[in-house]
Amino acid sequence: MQIPFLKKWFKRSTVANPTKWLLELFGAKNSKTGVSVNETSAMYYTTVYSCVKIISESLASLPLILYERLEKGKRRAVEHPLYGVLHDLANPYMTSFVFRETLQNHLLTYAETPL
Repeated sequence: MQIPFLKKWFKRSTVANPTKWLLELFGAKNSKTGVSVNETSAMYYTTVYSCVKIISESLASLPLILYERLEKGKRRAVEHPLYGVLHDLANPYMTSFVFRETLQNHLLTYAETPL
């Protein structure tokens, strides 16, 4: 039995590097220097880590208040179920700041980007 979406990966496999298709399947890519770079290995570089940290902390520190639209203007939607999650405490282990910082960190490091 053949699995259609894996068919292309098996065709790419070469004799010189039989595990190349497996690495590509999980998102590992070689740079022009031949070094495999992924989200985890990139974070070991001080420049990448610092940039991700600065962007994540800066965006998480911005005020995030949930508003409700009215016929004339707007007002804080303090009774909305998401207000407390976004403004105060995301869960018992994370403040709103830590939660938003973590989300931004994941967006910067793990999100798929078009080539």
